[in-house]
Formats: sequence, structure tokens, C-alpha cells
Amino acid sequence: DDHTRAALWAANLTYNRMVQETIHDVQIGYFALDTALALKEAAERNLELALTVVEMVEEKMEVGLATMPMVLMARQDLAQARFDVAATLAGISESTASLLLACGLPATTPITIARLGPEDVPPALEVRIEKVIEQALAGRPDLAAAVARVRVADAGVRRAEAEFYPQVSIFGSIGGYVTRFQ
Repeated sequence: DDHTRAALWAANLTYNRMVQETIHDVQIGYFALDTALALKEAAERNLELALTVVEMVEEKMEVGLATMPMVLMARQDLAQARFDVAATLAGISESTASLLLACGLPATTPITIARLGPEDVPPALEVRIEKVIEQALAGRPDLAAAVARVRVADAGVRRAEAEFYPQVSIFGSIGGYVTRFQ
């Protein structure tokens, strides 16, 4: 009967939307975890650099080529680098938990992801971004309406700016007599 078909169709659409949301959440979690891991690698490189700088400045201090404030600044930078490494560990834990929860797994499940490298990023998009936006707007009237509202707001801003500017009027005449006829 029609009622059953309509209910089945609605349930199917709801299920499809849930699958889309799950895929979206997993993608967001994956890229967040990859980013957190990359931030940790960068923080570890900064820590190595800070250690080298401290050693160098302390050696210069021993031979009289550096001052105590220079040593203290280098040590401060080292402490900041150590803190940054520790902070990235918290970001990795949070991102891992988010990814696992999006996958429907307990947040304590051990996981290793395939990392993205520079070779994984395409040199250029094969499709122009304007075309992608156009396709998205064609398939999503709600997005087209949002874009239209943004354009209306932009037009309002331009109008307000134009009204704010001073207006200049010019009147001129070249010699002769001014006469009026009625």
C-alpha cells in the first residue's frame, strides 16, 4: 500500500543520510588525526633545533661570546618547544578518540592510519572550483538560497557605503544673461 511505500522511502532516505554523516565524520576524524601527527613531527623538529641552539649558546657563553640573557632566552625557547611537543600529544589523543568514535569503536582501541604525504596531493584540480560550486548550487536549493542571502547582504553593505560618502553637485554656466521664461 502507499503508506508502507512512503514509510519505507522515508526510512531509506534517513538511512542514506546517516551513512553520509558517518562517512563525513570519519573523513574529518582521519584528516584531523593526520594533521595532529604532522604537528607533532614539526614540534619534535623544533625541539631538536632548540636543543642545538641551547648547546651552541652555552658553548659561546663558556668562551665569553654570549651573555647570560642569551642563554636564558635559548633555555626559554627550549622549554616552550618541550611544551609544544607535549601539547601535540594531547591533540593526537583527542583526534584519535574522535576518529574511533566516528567509526563506532571504543576510544581506547589502538589504531594506526596511513599518513598523507606530499606525493598524495594532486598538483592541480582537474575540475575548476567554480564548476564544483555551480554543481553544488544546482543540486542544493538551500545552498543557492544562502548564496542569494549573502549577495543581498553585500548589496546592502555597498548601498550603505554609497550613502555614507558625500554627494557633490555641480552647476555651471558660461557667460551671458540668465533669463527665465514662464
